[in-house]
Amino acid sequence: MRIPTRVLAILLPAILTVACFAPATSAKPDAGPQRVPAPILRTTIADGPLMPESHYGDIAALVRDVIGRLHYSSPTFDQELSSSTLDRYIQSLDPNRSYFLASDIAEFDTFRGGLVERRGTIDLNAAFVIYNRFHQRVMERVAFLDAQLEEMPDFSVDEEYQYDRTDAPWATSVAELDEITRKRFKNDALTLLLTDIEWAQVVETLERRYRNLGRRSDQTVASDVFQLFMNALTTSIDPHTSYLTPAAQDNFRIDMSLSLEGIGAVLSAEDDYTRVVSIVAAGPADNSKAIFPEDRILGIAQGVDGEFVDVVGWRIDDVVGLIRGPRDTIVRLMVLPANAPPDAAPKTVTLERKKIRLEEQAASSKIIEVERDGRTQRIGVIDLPTFYADFNALQAGDPNAKSTTRDVSRLLDELKTEGVDAVVMDLRGNGGGSLVEATDLAALFIGEGPVVQIRDGEGSTQVSRNRGAGAKYTGPFAVLIDRRSASGSEIFAGVIQDYGRGLIIGARSYGKGTVQQLIPLDRFSRGDGPRLGELKLTIAKFYRVNGSSNQHKGIIPDIELPSPFEGADFGEAMRPTALPWDEIAPTGYRAVGEMDKLAARLAALHTERASDDPGFSLLKREFGAYREARARTMVSLNRDARMQDSQMLEREQLAMENERRALRGEPPLGGLDELDRTQEQDDFLLDETAEIMVDMILELRRREIVQASAAVQGQ
Repeated sequence: MRIPTRVLAILLPAILTVACFAPATSAKPDAGPQRVPAPILRTTIADGPLMPESHYGDIAALVRDVIGRLHYSSPTFDQELSSSTLDRYIQSLDPNRSYFLASDIAEFDTFRGGLVERRGTIDLNAAFVIYNRFHQRVMERVAFLDAQLEEMPDFSVDEEYQYDRTDAPWATSVAELDEITRKRFKNDALTLLLTDIEWAQVVETLERRYRNLGRRSDQTVASDVFQLFMNALTTSIDPHTSYLTPAAQDNFRIDMSLSLEGIGAVLSAEDDYTRVVSIVAAGPADNSKAIFPEDRILGIAQGVDGEFVDVVGWRIDDVVGLIRGPRDTIVRLMVLPANAPPDAAPKTVTLERKKIRLEEQAASSKIIEVERDGRTQRIGVIDLPTFYADFNALQAGDPNAKSTTRDVSRLLDELKTEGVDAVVMDLRGNGGGSLVEATDLAALFIGEGPVVQIRDGEGSTQVSRNRGAGAKYTGPFAVLIDRRSASGSEIFAGVIQDYGRGLIIGARSYGKGTVQQLIPLDRFSRGDGPRLGELKLTIAKFYRVNGSSNQHKGIIPDIELPSPFEGADFGEAMRPTALPWDEIAPTGYRAVGEMDKLAARLAALHTERASDDPGFSLLKREFGAYREARARTMVSLNRDARMQDSQMLEREQLAMENERRALRGEPPLGGLDELDRTQEQDDFLLDETAEIMVDMILELRRREIVQASAAVQGQ
């Protein structure tokens, strides 16, 4: 199936997309049956092994053709891609190496060079052979887990469970895999027992969990397998290229139309858990201050007193189905924090479903006052959670239409009226949004000029310029970023840094410098066959005006502040197939400041002050504890040892919380259960940023005095 050139021309205009999707299913979870003997082992799905449908080959050929012609990197469909696809497919099925045997992997290795053949033919039969074996192994594990429920384990034995097996060797025998699974069951049971429930309730909960796992495996359909395999292929090319089946395409459209309703969180499946990928600014999850990226959702309950449904092992679309509901209704989530090991006690978060209004995501401002040398310095802070615009109102010519640039311009006027001495743009957690707004916003600080370069796969580069005139604000300025600042945030921070207009403070940004386009594959059909689905394709890269790519490296701050994420823990760089950093020729631009000459001096002042700051010291220890918890891969299966570990962790958390309260002059807590989690937490990073701005103000004044003195002496 070839793509007509005239159709390719229609597809070239790029639209930026941020999407999260999952295979669709019509099946819904239920409470599960009452306790009965272990089920008869089934090694097939439904009525027999799954097979690729006849038109899948045509879709695969079309996907190959579109990628070959339009993908930024012009990938080659060869044996190297075939090998990578096999590894990624196996990893997507069994990421924790809990189901396949080493003998299975050795058998699948015979497909390594042939999944993508020399002429680009894609072997779907091999993909289904691998999946059917996976289903068989899942059902074997379900039967084994179900049998474990007959007797309570001995929790006095000193042994450990390796809950993170991503780098562990594959089990070489059924007996070895049984031992891994036995410890998995024992950990599941012990975790529930430590929540002070009876053994009978543990059995009921785990029975339901394991049978749901088997039921969902049984409910897999051919299109699910096809999408899994095609995404193993596409993500072997780059992590942002993906394929959606027609059913997933429909779900994606529904998700986009409802994207501003619900709890305001993007979710994905990871092992047996539902993981929080990102939080929508100003949504219920964000406003709760109790749910964060990388948290895991263990259970869901409806209303203020509904019974929790255990969702460990569920399909992601079924989990989303339980979370969704009418606006203004209550949903409760049982959440395991990102920095907590599996043995930690989950927390309950109550959220009210709602529609997220644009004005709630809008930029806001506040003023931080810093006393220094007998004088009060006023630092204006603009919090910008996303780059937004009411496109319909703007197109209709509404003079009051909401947009990032208009709102920030108004806030700058208000801050200048309030007599601020400096301004900070807080882009922490800002994952991007409207490219036009990110570009136009720069005009308020640098005036008219080029902002970003966009280069396509053929090497053609377009320069995007802002639509401003003169700069709105010319005083001391800084941009605060973190590892979650991405895309539009990186474009804005990068141009501020390149023009020398302001100081970049915080942690290295995410590093996403690529452009994606959604391509409906049905455009290439005659309309008389089955639907073909949709392809999200990487078609271009962003480059700074200095020629450096944002991709992979991200924006490196002039002054680095502590971060809970280190290196490859989070960000584009951790994704094995991420497109590399590179650079192109710079575009013509003229710097409007010399912040690079100030940065070293301000960094030295920050380091000296932070070394003696108790709040900063506390923050570093908190981040260190977070990283230490994430690095753990083993947990004790001895009940007493687990309780001691849990109590020690709680004591450490309580000690740090009371240290934080002491800095605020508040009395200590007797236990973490007394903590008001809705109370706004201290923001040591923002406080230190304000201190850095005072350093900047004083240093700029000092230099002005020196320059004025030199000018007088020279007369």
